[in-house]
Amino acid sequence: MSKKLTSWLVWAGSLCLLATGLQAQVQQIKLTRIGPLVQVKEISGGVLKFDGKQGDLVSENDLVVTSGDDSGVILVFSNGATINIGENSQVEIRQFTQDPFAEDFAFAEETSEPSASQTKIHLTQGELIGNVKSLRSGSSFIVSTPAGAAGIRGTTFRVVFRPQGNGTAFFTITTIEGDVGVTTTDGTVTTPISVTDQQEIEILVEVDDVTGEVTVLSAPADLQVKTASTEVIATVTKEVQEAAEAVVEIVLKAESEGSGEGGGGGTSGDEGDEADQKNENEDDGNDGQNGDDQNNDGSNGQGDDGNEPGGETIGDSSTQQNQTPQNQNSQDNNSPTAGG
Repeated sequence: MSKKLTSWLVWAGSLCLLATGLQAQVQQIKLTRIGPLVQVKEISGGVLKFDGKQGDLVSENDLVVTSGDDSGVILVFSNGATINIGENSQVEIRQFTQDPFAEDFAFAEETSEPSASQTKIHLTQGELIGNVKSLRSGSSFIVSTPAGAAGIRGTTFRVVFRPQGNGTAFFTITTIEGDVGVTTTDGTVTTPISVTDQQEIEILVEVDDVTGEVTVLSAPADLQVKTASTEVIATVTKEVQEAAEAVVEIVLKAESEGSGEGGGGGTSGDEGDEADQKNENEDDGNDGQNGDDQNNDGSNGQGDDGNEPGGETIGDSSTQQNQTPQNQNSQDNNSPTAGG
């Protein structure tokens, strides 16, 4: 086999692998508004992966832990959802998958998710406040706790599960806008209880310290939806507004026709200008290099060296891989960048 044919096959294979990798990044979750101590661990075993920093990415099978008073973080999902995790809380990302989408998606302008997605997160303890765009047919967004689960259909909501230290815990769901269907894990509530605009339901449960089994203590007659307090409504509304401010400039880029690039990315503000400048510089470099390659009659080795001046580490070294500047730029343009 000739050297030219071998080189061409290697080059074509590399493009296929790159396209596959970008396609897999359609679904992304980015951290923003972090403070003061946020850690990302493995769900299985609780092994520390890294300390959370602004812009870090998390994914399926990650556990996000906020420790200490005033700690917290916002998770920004590429399906348009935001989840504010409160202080002293633990949230498992059990599933997040998303289809590619055909048009750019601006967080501040859209009310529906850009493409179908499946999301399952588990609040082990603590509190979270979420805002989920209207879901497409076939999509789902579920927030579970040891006591029960909330099925979201595009809404603003709060979920609380805080053990009291005496073997009991309160499981509370508040809906500011939209509709949340609530069930319990012990089978007491199997038909979802609908919690709609400015409503709330609170369920008292008992937690076995040894087995972790949860039993609903609230009598069936007490499992009634009530009007949420003015204070709770104000708190949730404020948190959601802060999350909206954090993502207002994010625009997720659609999949380019024929390129294989996933839509789970975006840039905003100066960062977007910087990325554009990088693209222009790299295009100029590539044009020049292509000319040199032609003049050198297919000198593949020299061309590769010119395109790969060295790997650049992005994110935390324990969780991110070294990438070339061209690949780095591709990922930046396909990752949701949160402001703030």
